[in-house]
Amino acid sequence: MSLLIEETKPSGFDWIGDTPSSWTVDRIKDIIPSIYGGGTPDSSHPEYWEDGDITWITPTDFQDFKDSNLISDSRRKITLEGLEASATTLLPIGSVVMASRATIGVAKIAGVQLCTNQGFVSFVCERASNEFFRYAIEDYLGDMFLNIASGTTFREISRSEVRRTHFAFPCFAEQRRIVAYLDKGCAAIDGAIRAKRQQLSVLEDLRKSIINKAVTRGLDERVDLVVSGNETIGLMPRLWKRTKFRYEIDVRSGDFVSDKLDDDGAYPVIGGNGLMGRAHDFNVDGEVVVVGRVGAYCGNVHYVKGRAWVSDNALIVESRHDKRFLTYLLRALDLNSFAKKTAQPLVTGTQIKNSHVALPPVDEQRQIVEYLESKSARIKDLESNLSAQITTLEQYRKSLIHECVTGKRRIE
Repeated sequence: MSLLIEETKPSGFDWIGDTPSSWTVDRIKDIIPSIYGGGTPDSSHPEYWEDGDITWITPTDFQDFKDSNLISDSRRKITLEGLEASATTLLPIGSVVMASRATIGVAKIAGVQLCTNQGFVSFVCERASNEFFRYAIEDYLGDMFLNIASGTTFREISRSEVRRTHFAFPCFAEQRRIVAYLDKGCAAIDGAIRAKRQQLSVLEDLRKSIINKAVTRGLDERVDLVVSGNETIGLMPRLWKRTKFRYEIDVRSGDFVSDKLDDDGAYPVIGGNGLMGRAHDFNVDGEVVVVGRVGAYCGNVHYVKGRAWVSDNALIVESRHDKRFLTYLLRALDLNSFAKKTAQPLVTGTQIKNSHVALPPVDEQRQIVEYLESKSARIKDLESNLSAQITTLEQYRKSLIHECVTGKRRIE
C-alpha cells in the first residue's frame, strides 16, 4: 500500500487537529444516528433470566475479552421477556459497544447479536465503518469522552455528550482501506507483544522454580536426600533441620499508620504491597521480613533493612535465621494461597507459624541467598529489557492508529 499526500485543513477541534481536505468533520449524531444505551431486567422476575439465551454484556464481560477487539459472549444471559421489559436494546452483529462508566472509552465490536447493561453506549454505524469508528475511539475519542465525563459517585459519559462530540472521517472506501491496514499492522504488533509477555511469564516461572529448588534442596546437586516424614516438605537434605516455623520465628502485626504518613518523613512506611509513603517515626530497626496481612496484597513478602514503619496491613517476622533466606523461603511457600477465601482475604501469624519447613544451617542459608540474588538480578535484567520492548511496541501501535484515523498516514 502506498501513502498519499494531500493538503490538510484545521478541523476546528483540538482533539482532532488538522485533517486531510477531503475528510469530513461532523457531530457523531449526524454520522451515526443510531446510538443506544443499555439496561438491566428486574432481578426479582426469574422469567427475565432463567434459561435466557440473549447475550447481555456487563463490564465484567469486557474484562473477560480484554485481549480482543470482539465481544461475543457474556457470563449472564437474559430472556426475550427480559429484553422487552428493560431499557436495553438488541444490537446487530458489528455494532460498536463502548464502556461509558469506569473504563470509559474502551470499545469493542459485537461478534454476535447482544445487548448491554446501563454501563455502555453502543453505535450502529451508517456513514462510518464500525471498525474505523472503533479505532477512532481507541485513539482520540475515548480520551475525549473520559475528559468530559462527569459524576460524583462514579464518572460517566452520557449519550447526549457522546452525540455532540465531533469526529473526523474519510469516504467509506478509504475507511475500509484504513481498517484493513490497521487490522494487519496491529495484529502483527499484538502478536509480538503477546510473545514477549509469554517470555515474561516463562521468566517468572523460572524465578519461582530456582527459588523453590534452592530453599528446599540447597545448591549441591549431589546432596543426600532423606524422607522428612512430612507431606508438605517431602524429601529434604540430610543435614537440614525439619521443624515448624513457630519454633524459628516471631510474628507480630504492624501498627496503625494513617496519621504518620508524611512526604517529608525520614522513614519508609511499609504495607502489604511494599512502600506506602514516609513517616517521622519507626517501629522496626534492623532486619525484618514483612508479610502482607490483609486485603488484596496479603501473602506478599518483603525484606526490610534499617528503620521503617510497618503498617497494620502487614505482619512483622523476626528470627535468628538469615532474614533474606526467610524472605525467599516464605515466597516459595506461596502465602497468598493461605488467605481465607472470604470477602476480605487474610493471612494470620498462626497460619505462618504452623507451616512445616526444612532449614539449612545459617552459613548455608547465606550461600543460598548469594546464589539467588545473583540469579534474580540476571532475570530482572531480562525482564526489564522485555518490558522496555513491550512499551516500545505499545507506543508504536498507538502512533500507527493515530496517524491512520486522523489522516496523517494515508492508505491507497
